[in-house]
Amino acid sequence: MDIEFFKSYNKYLFENGFTEADKFKNENIPDILYKYFPCEENRIDFLSNQELWLAQHETFKDKHEFKFMFIDEDKFVNTKLIDAKWDILRNYYDESMFDVNYSDALKIFNANKKLISISCFTTNPNDDYFWSDYADNKNGFCVEYRINRKSIFYPVIYTDEKMEVSDMLKTMIVEMRKTILDENEFEKKSGQKYNIIGRDGMNYISFLYFNYCCKKLKYKNEDEYRIVFANDKIQMSNGKAVSYNDLSISANKIFIGANCLERNRKRLEEIAEIRGINYVHM
Repeated sequence: MDIEFFKSYNKYLFENGFTEADKFKNENIPDILYKYFPCEENRIDFLSNQELWLAQHETFKDKHEFKFMFIDEDKFVNTKLIDAKWDILRNYYDESMFDVNYSDALKIFNANKKLISISCFTTNPNDDYFWSDYADNKNGFCVEYRINRKSIFYPVIYTDEKMEVSDMLKTMIVEMRKTILDENEFEKKSGQKYNIIGRDGMNYISFLYFNYCCKKLKYKNEDEYRIVFANDKIQMSNGKAVSYNDLSISANKIFIGANCLERNRKRLEEIAEIRGINYVHM
């Protein structure tokens, strides 16, 4: 997708809210997507176990990724959040809630990346570049997946533009603080825990997800889509295996690379037969 899709998504997000924006996004997610794999033992095991490995951002080869959005330290000279919509709330919350400094913002901006796990897909099972680069020169395989829950999928935006998000991050941090205070107050009064995420909070979280789905314009022919999977806590490992059920995806077909070794080819065929998946030799 190009930057215009991202701008349209933001328009839906901040004018109509998360639900409408998510609907707009999901209408642009294909029903079928493909993922290429080398014939490493763990990759074949994941297929057999109906699991998918979701990676942390540090493991991506392209060091230009995840830098579409940035924050400007100069925007934090005045640390107080000035926004008319908060004026009423200043009567009910301590003024410190509205004080956001650069150091705190940077920590949250970077920590947010560690709460996310990612997996990449494309729309073409016959792409020579993907077979070469991601499937070990056709020694690997490609899997066709049916996408049953599009809300966790995002299109990759191809652009050379950058987006400065300091003011938005300030607002998001205040929203987070308000949510925590409201949750604590609710628990104190009711004795029950409750997750209160307001509409605005979801807007900002969804907006930031696109920081994990932007690549340089020169890669636009990849036509990539990504799972952006939110974890309950910061991940210290390189990633994690997640079941197809939890991701609401299903494997439909296996494309076995033309140079796949016989032992790997046989195992892929066995998995396909056990799981009732079609397979073809490329």
